[in-house]
Amino acid sequence: MEGAGHLGFDLTPLLQDGNLPTVETLSQAVSKLDAQIEANAKGIDVAVAEIMRMINELPNSKACESAEQSVEFLNASNLLDKSSCFDSDSSHIQFLLKHVQKHLDNHPNSEERVLDSLMQFSSGEGLILPVFSTAPGHHTLTDSLASLNTVVDATEVAIQQQWDEICERLRKCFLEKLSKLPLLVHSPAVRIDGCNRLRYLHSLLSLYPVEYVWRDYKASRSKLFDKCIRDLIPSMGSGSTEVDTVANNYALLCDILIAIIDEDFLVFCTGIFRDVVSTFDAMNELYLDRVSEELISIIEYIHDATLQIPSPGISSPDFPKSKSEQGILASIKGSIKGGSVKSLDALLLSKSQEEVNGCASFSSVFLHSVVKLVIASVKVEQHVLELHNVGTWKPSVYNKDLKSVLKATSVVPLCVQTSIDAFIVHQPTIVDSSGPGAYSDDADRSIHGQLSRWEWRLIFKKLVSDIARSVETTLLEVATATLDAELDAYSAQSTLPMTPICLQLYGGALDIPPQVATSVAVIFTQLEHLLPLVHVGSTGVFYTVRTAFVDAVVLNLKKYLARLQQVCRDVPERSPLTCLYQALASSAFVSAQLRHYEHVLGKPEHRCIFEGLVRQFSEQTDCAQQQLIEYHKTVITTGILHDAEAHDWANTKAFYEGEQCSFSVQMWNLHMQRLQHSLWTTCPPQLSRDVFLSVLHHSLDHFAHRYARVKPSCKRTAQFRCDLTAVLLYTSEFLFYGSQSVEQLLEVAPSHGLVYGVHNLCCSLLSALVIVTSPLHDLYRAFKRGFARVEPGAEAGHASMSRQSTRLEEAPDGRPGHWTSWIRGGLFPMHCSRISQMQTTNAVYCLVKLLDCQPEPNWSLVIQVLLAKLYTFPIMILTLPSEQLLSQENKTVAVATCSGILCDAAVCQRLHTECDNLYLPFMRVLMHCEHVPDAIAKVAEPVIDRNNLWIIFDADIIPARLDPTPPFLQAIYTLMEPFFLSVIEPGFCAVFGKTTAADTAAPDFSAAFLELPCGCPSNFKTVKGRDSGKDVLHVAIEGILSSMAMNIIAVPMSLSLMFVHFQHLLQAHIQQPAHDCVGLQVGTHKHKRTHARMHARTHILTHAQTQQPAHDCVGLQVGTHKHKRTHARMHARTHILTHAQTQQPAHDCVGLQVGTHKHKRTHAHMHARTHARTHRHSSQPTTV
Repeated sequence: MEGAGHLGFDLTPLLQDGNLPTVETLSQAVSKLDAQIEANAKGIDVAVAEIMRMINELPNSKACESAEQSVEFLNASNLLDKSSCFDSDSSHIQFLLKHVQKHLDNHPNSEERVLDSLMQFSSGEGLILPVFSTAPGHHTLTDSLASLNTVVDATEVAIQQQWDEICERLRKCFLEKLSKLPLLVHSPAVRIDGCNRLRYLHSLLSLYPVEYVWRDYKASRSKLFDKCIRDLIPSMGSGSTEVDTVANNYALLCDILIAIIDEDFLVFCTGIFRDVVSTFDAMNELYLDRVSEELISIIEYIHDATLQIPSPGISSPDFPKSKSEQGILASIKGSIKGGSVKSLDALLLSKSQEEVNGCASFSSVFLHSVVKLVIASVKVEQHVLELHNVGTWKPSVYNKDLKSVLKATSVVPLCVQTSIDAFIVHQPTIVDSSGPGAYSDDADRSIHGQLSRWEWRLIFKKLVSDIARSVETTLLEVATATLDAELDAYSAQSTLPMTPICLQLYGGALDIPPQVATSVAVIFTQLEHLLPLVHVGSTGVFYTVRTAFVDAVVLNLKKYLARLQQVCRDVPERSPLTCLYQALASSAFVSAQLRHYEHVLGKPEHRCIFEGLVRQFSEQTDCAQQQLIEYHKTVITTGILHDAEAHDWANTKAFYEGEQCSFSVQMWNLHMQRLQHSLWTTCPPQLSRDVFLSVLHHSLDHFAHRYARVKPSCKRTAQFRCDLTAVLLYTSEFLFYGSQSVEQLLEVAPSHGLVYGVHNLCCSLLSALVIVTSPLHDLYRAFKRGFARVEPGAEAGHASMSRQSTRLEEAPDGRPGHWTSWIRGGLFPMHCSRISQMQTTNAVYCLVKLLDCQPEPNWSLVIQVLLAKLYTFPIMILTLPSEQLLSQENKTVAVATCSGILCDAAVCQRLHTECDNLYLPFMRVLMHCEHVPDAIAKVAEPVIDRNNLWIIFDADIIPARLDPTPPFLQAIYTLMEPFFLSVIEPGFCAVFGKTTAADTAAPDFSAAFLELPCGCPSNFKTVKGRDSGKDVLHVAIEGILSSMAMNIIAVPMSLSLMFVHFQHLLQAHIQQPAHDCVGLQVGTHKHKRTHARMHARTHILTHAQTQQPAHDCVGLQVGTHKHKRTHARMHARTHILTHAQTQQPAHDCVGLQVGTHKHKRTHAHMHARTHARTHRHSSQPTTV
């Protein structure tokens, strides 16, 4: 059993960074766990067999064949009773307890050490301590309560009182330490408190029953949470500002509550309170009910305040009140049903803006506070649900065999319950648990029991009607104000004010544009703010708010749809073309957001809540897109490509002496560039690409039809050649904007849509160029045998013909993209259909150019750029001169956060400020490319070579003292930071989180009495306390080494291979490496300053607690005596081997032989000291 403990394996390092390990790593980990289980099973079998052997060897014993028979024999023979000790002497017990009390009085803050010593003394001598003690605050029966026939032993009462006093003092100590543990809202990188909470609770459980420990722990946690409530949420006063402040403080309280729940959840996971209370019942009793009380007080205050505000309601006579409180749209439908209007659209277009006064005060004062309260409550509810999912599994798929976990047919036993997607990317995930099945068990089992419902939604019942009316009013006021402002700007400037969107949301599956109209931005910003109120109302209390929200959205967006349709009709007569781009972007954004809201809010009653509105905006987007395409087609066909002078092909006069292409071709190029720029900066990326390709395809079709019928004169042949060559060159550039992958450039297929058509048209133009402008004798030589297909393998047979006359025969027939090889042969070589067939520089240029021309981030293409041609691009960038790299780094850091709508400022700031080192993003992406684990090694080698960084692996160089630290080395430190933190955490816990148990000596029980209370001699020997500083630092170093061995598996495979690769290259670059392992040299000095601070702090603690420390440097003291015997044995063993293998060794002491010429004086002193010891301990000393 002892040996099995060394096979322990922990999966925590693999999962602590949030990155899922590879299948190979998990397979290796599970194999180690299986080996540990098998070793433990074998150890148990060996122990049971040893016990049976000892029982069978007893006198009068039978030959027991099983463990059950052995136990029955022991019980029947009464061997245990015969071997028991005498009854304990009461005086000895009292003496022992007095000794403990005296030690506690003489050594304050030594309670934890005393309890540890008592437990060691009890387990070492086989004594049973009088645990469990009586309940805290309760004593034995008094005389008034005792029975008349009860005989009370005064000695036993005294012993019990002594033990109760000791336990009470220990209890107060541990409860005080529990109350002083810091509350960490945000988890630090290194936790120095370790498992102190669990250690204190286990100490209490060793003294008292679990019911009393839970009572004390519950009181302590309740006191802590009540203090947080008093500090953050004082008694409610008056005024709107105070309500908003209280709402903000309530959100902070919920964040603190989540941190407290996490701490308690770790305690409950140990199962120490399983028999007393379930996990989530305890959470409801301790925290959620208390939060509900505070929430009730806040809602009551808001409700009382709203009763004092007059609510005149909606004053329009055509809008009757809705008795069902289903919102404005229900009232409008009532008007339609009554016959006042014929349709909803007619009502929206005929009615002017109403004066809405109802609930205006509530809307401006309390609505935002209510939203904050709901978001904070849902955050707590979601977190509790996630904790419940951690310990939930399905019994039907539970598999006891650990070896089959990674098999393809196995099912993960844990029940993974996915929540609804985030609102977009910036919104927090919210799970609607108001439905009937949100907390259903579904035959799942949990180690924490059933998840109790937290009915916080019912608290808002008094305000639901006011909230619903306020949502309608707020949205109507915001939409009215922003649409009026937009109308004024459009009338004055003939353009729509635009607002950028957060860069994180640009593109994606919803195809979000880079900017939208300001009115849309304002409306949807308000909708996003109110969306949490709607999301929690799929059923139940908030359903009225949900209905009011949907009605208000339909009402306001229908007005905006009519505005967009009017703007599109004004183009191009009364408005510029820019308005069409803006209207297209705005309608596409509204359509995408409505589809997203349908996904977030669900589909009640099996229908889409915005189905009609989504269809209308989608149709408007399609109409605006088609209008834009037709406009550009008309302009290009009738305007740009119409040039009477340049297209006079029968003219016998050369056009600008044949050195210039037509002006129409040049204007077409400029028009397409402007079109690309307008689309890329305004419209959604996927829609922009479709529009651009449609216009490009139409233009090339027009060129193909025109130039296929042209019969130029001899003087105009040069112009014909220039026009088509220019068109093909321009198109080869435009294809980078219209293509999404390299395949669409090199090996296009019919499935690529318009790109395939563009390649076919370019082939037609190239054919016209060749037929019309090539010399006749070359055409005759090339096609005298017809247009038969030329096989690629047959091209080598034409070597006898001149290369100029047979160039056409070398074209790969049947590939639509072959025209690029003729127009740009230096970039696209012949017979090249894949990027791997291209030269390195050409391939990298094509990939980078294609990536730069994309309208949105193309992450798959980014990976392809980094990995193409043996990582050429990252090597090219990272091996630039240091001056250029520093300028690029400064430029990257100078970028500010975006100011777009729907932006998460914290995430944007992190994304913009993270890349202060250009090495880091390249290496981080390559580290996660698990299919190429040698990527970082292949990139890092040329970087180190060109920057002369091999010197950092030399034995005389300390990398941490290099000023400045090389950026490459700093990037390695950043990637290894999770490993470094996990390794040094035990050291920090031992030094900075050092408990008082290490500051005091253990009580010496062996000196208190010579024999035990039962009469047996005492064999217990108190372990002499070592020096405090040395003890702490020893534990710190031991923990660091143990953590390093355990966490080494968490180092990414790519970094491990990089270190191995560097190790093989060290001998060729430096003469004396510091270690045989490069990873040690890189990591040794990473935290040198940290270790120095640890030594300094321990040194201070040593002087404060020890009168005369061994050294002025604690770091030298550590290990001085630790391995003293080991060194002595090593010298002795080497001395024996020297005599066995050498006839005449240099010295009788091998330790003196080592380093004789380097430290001669030191060895002389050692010789003298050894000679003196020899005379003292030997009767016949050897002569010196």
